Amino acid sequence: MNRSMTWARWMLVVLAPAATVVSASPATPARFDALDSQSRTIALTDDAGARQTPFAGFSIHPLRGGEWTLVTLYVMFREVVDGDARRRESYWVARRVTGDDSPRAKATPEIRWASSDACEALDGLVRGIGEVIGDRLEIGVPGDGDPTETASDNVRYSLWTTEGRFRGTALATTVNLASTGGSPIAEWADHGLAATQSCWTGTTMPGATTGPG
Repeated sequence: MNRSMTWARWMLVVLAPAATVVSASPATPARFDALDSQSRTIALTDDAGARQTPFAGFSIHPLRGGEWTLVTLYVMFREVVDGDARRRESYWVARRVTGDDSPRAKATPEIRWASSDACEALDGLVRGIGEVIGDRLEIGVPGDGDPTETASDNVRYSLWTTEGRFRGTALATTVNLASTGGSPIAEWADHGLAATQSCWTGTTMPGATTGPG
């Protein structure tokens, strides 16, 4: 056997185990930031056959990594027979994703669903969004008045909606808020999750698009 063939066989023996180790490595779970962005565009088909994207959502996210929760809210419609006429009524659907951004986390984020048809508490959670902001938010100019107090909390609570408007006008605006534990956002989110704790199911809602998270 010549030297080139001997060298080739030796390389196969050395490299084969390494290739096996690489292929057996587990995939890295999807992380919060990627799923937060993705969740805002996932569309569902309602009972009326229309495609709906989330109009609002909130999240609870440890800043130094750990278990997080991501919820998106949909308004859906259906046609209902009312005597000789038909009318359209609305209902709510919520999509919840939970995961863990800890360095050693291996589990895939878990998806659960809830509907106001089976969960009265979901209606209360949705309708309470306006109370989170209401007249409780003000914008300060840096250097004017008292400094803003920031709680030293490792958990970030975030709330967003595309259905904001300036009070007393018909002018629309997108709202994105973030704060720490103890804030009105945190109290609303914690209370809402506790109230809907028994409402979440693993059944995929009709029309949900596929993809990670």
